[in-house]
Amino acid sequence: MFVVGYAVANGPLIWALLVFRNSLVFHSLDKVTSLYIHLLPTLLSFVIRWYPEETSEHWYKPFPRYEVGYSFFWLVLIPFVFVLAHQVLYIVLVNCILRPNDEYLTMYRYLTAKESSFIFRMCNIFGPRFRIQLYVAWGLSLVLIMLLFNPVWYNFFIPHCVVVSVSIIIAIYNGATYYLDVFSIERMSRHRNGNHESASSGANIAYNNTQEKVLYGALVNSDLKDGVQDANKSSN
Repeated sequence: MFVVGYAVANGPLIWALLVFRNSLVFHSLDKVTSLYIHLLPTLLSFVIRWYPEETSEHWYKPFPRYEVGYSFFWLVLIPFVFVLAHQVLYIVLVNCILRPNDEYLTMYRYLTAKESSFIFRMCNIFGPRFRIQLYVAWGLSLVLIMLLFNPVWYNFFIPHCVVVSVSIIIAIYNGATYYLDVFSIERMSRHRNGNHESASSGANIAYNNTQEKVLYGALVNSDLKDGVQDANKSSN
C-alpha cells in the first residue's frame, strides 16, 4: 500500500504542482493549502522511503523497507488504476450528480478557461462536442507518463532528491514572482487610489473652506452696509 501511495504522491500529485502553478505565498490560505496538498505527500513519502528508521521514531511502530525493485505492477499499473477510478468517480459525481453552475470553478473549467492556452487547443481538436472526452483522455495519458518515472525515483536516491528539490524551488519561485508581479502591483494600485482619494478630499476641504470664507465675507459686507444705512437714517 505504501508503494502505491508513493507512486501517486511522486507522480500526478507532484506534477500537479507545475500544472496548477502552486506558489508559496504565506498570506494566501488558498495558495498555501493547494501547495500543502500537492507537496506534503511527496515529502512524507521521501523520508519514509529513504529514512524509515529515523522517521518511525515518531510513530508507534518501525517502518519496514519496501523493496519492490522496478516493479511495473506496483509503481505504474496499480497507481494508474487508482487514478483512473478517481477520475471516473469525479466525473460521475461532478458532471452527472452535482452538476455545479457556471460560477463554480471545476478543474476542467480552470484548465480550459483560456482559449489561447495549449490545454484548451489540445482539448478542442475535434470541436466542443468532444472537448471533455479529450480532456479526460489527455489527462490520463499524462498521468501514465508521470507514473513511468516512478521506478527511477523509487530506486535512486539522488534523482528523487533532485525532483523534490526542484519542486520546492519552483514553488518558492512562483511565490516570489507573485509577490513581485501581482502583490506589489495590487499594493501600488491601492496606494494610488488612496492618494487620489486623499487629494480629492483635500481639494474638497480647501474648496469648502474657500466657499465659507467668501460667504463669510459677503455676510460681513452686507452687515456693514446695513449698519451704514441705519446710521444715515438716524442722522437724517
